Amino acid sequence: MNEKKTILIISPFASPNLGGVESHLDKLLSYVSKKGYYPVLLTYQPLTHNLKGRPFEKTDLMEIHRINWIGFDLFNKLENYFPLQFLYLFPGLFFLTVKYLLFSRRSISCIHAHGLAAATIARIVKAFSGVRIVVSTHAVYSFSRRRILAQCVKWVLKGFDVILAVSEVSRSEIISLGFEPSKVKVHPNWIDTDRFRIIDNIKAETSNYIKYEVNLLFVGRLIEKKGIYLFLDTAKEFPEIGFHVVGGGAGEDALRKKYSEFPNITFHGVLSQNNEAEFNKLVRLYNICDFLVSPYLYDEGFSTTLIESLACGTPVIVTDRGSPPTFLNNMVAVYLPHDPTGADLAGAIKSIKFDDMYRNNMRIACRSYAEEKFGFSNADVIINSYEQP
Repeated sequence: MNEKKTILIISPFASPNLGGVESHLDKLLSYVSKKGYYPVLLTYQPLTHNLKGRPFEKTDLMEIHRINWIGFDLFNKLENYFPLQFLYLFPGLFFLTVKYLLFSRRSISCIHAHGLAAATIARIVKAFSGVRIVVSTHAVYSFSRRRILAQCVKWVLKGFDVILAVSEVSRSEIISLGFEPSKVKVHPNWIDTDRFRIIDNIKAETSNYIKYEVNLLFVGRLIEKKGIYLFLDTAKEFPEIGFHVVGGGAGEDALRKKYSEFPNITFHGVLSQNNEAEFNKLVRLYNICDFLVSPYLYDEGFSTTLIESLACGTPVIVTDRGSPPTFLNNMVAVYLPHDPTGADLAGAIKSIKFDDMYRNNMRIACRSYAEEKFGFSNADVIINSYEQP
């Protein structure tokens, strides 16, 4: 039997760390192996959550190598200092990649880098080996306001065979750096719509522990740019509405303490999709809540939580900037202004008619939209990029 082609995947973030890139990689590893490849993931132990994975995992389907690294939550603290953030992420991952390439007997068919630190490593490897390299950017960089970053990214991406952007917004800004449009592909994210699903009679099932008739949900990292403070401050104005928070991070304890006096705010902590009980709770929260609220304060890349919510029949309230407006529409989303305030979010909540007819119509529309737009076929753009045209 012929040996499967090996895809070397390099990313500073992966499970059991929690986040959008991490959940994306979980799905990607599974899909790549189902398509007949052998994925090998090189990554760090969790950098932003106090969790640990096994240093080495190997099955007939894939391998995962994790290396310990310094500075817990330093990535978030360096959020506004790109050069320092890059220098923090690069060295350990570069060492792990060199070590793997020196001692592995596998022939690498393609390297798939995630993010700019991993992309730089892939470029260095290509210079010595000529191997095919593909990069997923996972972000909207707003180059018009960041000229130096634009030049750095242009240099990093220059040697790649395929550049995978998260949306048309991301693709357009990369092409504006001078890249051939044919080299820059868009891959909308995808989810398993059998796992993220509508649960019938969910209100009756949870009536014993959900105290409010109307409920709103936030899922994400508990950092300012994600809009968590905007979400929680708005809860003060609506004591009759339940505000639910799923997520974690270094600032979680401070948030819990700051908002502890508001009984309509519930912190559910981190809910891992790799833990069956926690995943089931997450799906139930998506179903219970009337809207997922994502009032981000920056140019969001994709945000898989939005499509998870839609698959569970729950519409979203999002900021009208970044990538989400390119893959959502007015049938499933309520938009906040480019730079939302608490008054904007409060106004959006007041404008919604929370009744059973509205809920039922939205559930059907959201579920249909998710099934049509965000199935596994979206991953084929990535799979096709691994092969020479």
